[in-house]
Amino acid sequence: MNLRSIVTVPAVALVLVACGPQDSAPNAAGTWVGTITTEGNVTTVVNESGSVWGGTATLVEEASVGVESGADEYMFGEIGAVRVLDGEIYVVERSAAAVRVYDLSGAHLRSFGRRGQGPGELGRFVFDVAMGPEGRIYVGDFDNRRINIYSRAGEPIDEIPLPGRVACCRVPLVFADGGGVWLHVRVAGEDGQASRDAIRVHDADGPVGEALFVPEIEYDRRVFRLGVRDVERVPFAASLIWTFAHDRRVVVGASDKYAFRMIRPGGETTIVERFWDPIPVTDEEADYWRRLTLASFPPGTESSWNGENIPEHKPAFLSMIPAASGETWVLRQGPVAVDGCAVEPEVMAETSDPILIQKCLLGELIIDVFGRDGRYLGEVDGLPFMFAPPFIDGDTVIATAQDEAGTIMVKRYRLMLPGEGDR
Repeated sequence: MNLRSIVTVPAVALVLVACGPQDSAPNAAGTWVGTITTEGNVTTVVNESGSVWGGTATLVEEASVGVESGADEYMFGEIGAVRVLDGEIYVVERSAAAVRVYDLSGAHLRSFGRRGQGPGELGRFVFDVAMGPEGRIYVGDFDNRRINIYSRAGEPIDEIPLPGRVACCRVPLVFADGGGVWLHVRVAGEDGQASRDAIRVHDADGPVGEALFVPEIEYDRRVFRLGVRDVERVPFAASLIWTFAHDRRVVVGASDKYAFRMIRPGGETTIVERFWDPIPVTDEEADYWRRLTLASFPPGTESSWNGENIPEHKPAFLSMIPAASGETWVLRQGPVAVDGCAVEPEVMAETSDPILIQKCLLGELIIDVFGRDGRYLGEVDGLPFMFAPPFIDGDTVIATAQDEAGTIMVKRYRLMLPGEGDR
């Protein structure tokens, strides 16, 4: 990860009530209290307190791949994506321009791909790997502007060109019913407006159907003056956070409040809200991040910004990760003790060391999980700092990690729900 990208109790069953709120009630599976209302094709879920799980889930490590020294297939440099496809772990290894495949215990099975521009070859920035409905392997290659298609054995079969206005790499590769792949693109808005984020299906012949625009949500935008222009990079300020889920839901929210929308094809929408206690931004944090932000710009860029508009608390969330099984994992930033960081902000601005980034800038990451229906399931503890988004499917979690010696690893975890360890 590049630093500059950061500076950037049993009870009655639930009943959906149309056009009016229902009584707050805990769910039979835990201590969830909230209300669900439905009007037309919009359902609003207000998570008031408690959780469906009734406590915090933990991640139990079951396998690890990655060594400090040894065979090449067990050494990682830069990981672009991880997935479990048909019972095997696929790892996109950018520094080797290859896709490596392991069994669930971590034993290497095969690798395919190499650096280049020819058929089946890969560029430096490979952003995802997925299995199509026909069993072929699709690998997104941003540098070569295409999606490579391989057999299960890794033999090149075909490719899908990436459109000129494709963006990268906020969303996973998701397949359309009629063929093709949903991609994140920038599309001109209606009536000649500026280009907007959208999702659109592309196949080998180009775009298919209409673009699905990411909704625009109003929020408290904050800027500071840098030279002769205004810059929207105020630390801890709200921003629009969105992703595209494996079941083709656009998940989007503005982080100045704990609320987001899940928009399904056809327009059916679930609005999810949760009561939360904002994490304060200390004076020490605010000053550290102000200096860090200014230092991330080219030398000589003048600004008299004193950080007066840095928010008093951290945003409601940093990112949202869609699980293949339909849940939404929301990442939030917890407290950070910057007084324990020995690295000056001006030096930190040039680092890519994930250990320092987590210690000095991110601190404790809080993970909240929401079900497909929008109810708060609970918190998850034990996920390490990540280079690439984790792959989540039910109780299986594949994530990247790095130890104090700098060894990069891919780990398989089992999500253990509250009370499971006591059985």
